[in-house]
Amino acid sequence: MFRDDFNSLANWNLYNGSGHAGNGARRPSQISVSGGIATISATPDGTTGGMNLKAARQQYGQWSVRMRAPAATGMYHPVVLLWGVTDTQNSSSVTNPLGE
Repeated sequence: MFRDDFNSLANWNLYNGSGHAGNGARRPSQISVSGGIATISATPDGTTGGMNLKAARQQYGQWSVRMRAPAATGMYHPVVLLWGVTDTQNSSSVTNPLGE
């Protein structure tokens, strides 16, 4: 079982490039860790952060994510993506968390 207590970002690849459909950008500078909490922030121009797990090679089982997110706004909303191991697997899922 993998568990991350977010004492660092060593287990994660941080995105550095354009955002979805070329809108905004994904920058490592928008992700920080402190006190066991990973924070992904966004700016009004659409710059935000994104990351994926370096060791995500689980074939069977279950993934769970525990997160807190603000209420969605017109400019930004959090999304959790769970991808299959290869592009040919039809095992991906998208979760849009509810805001507080």
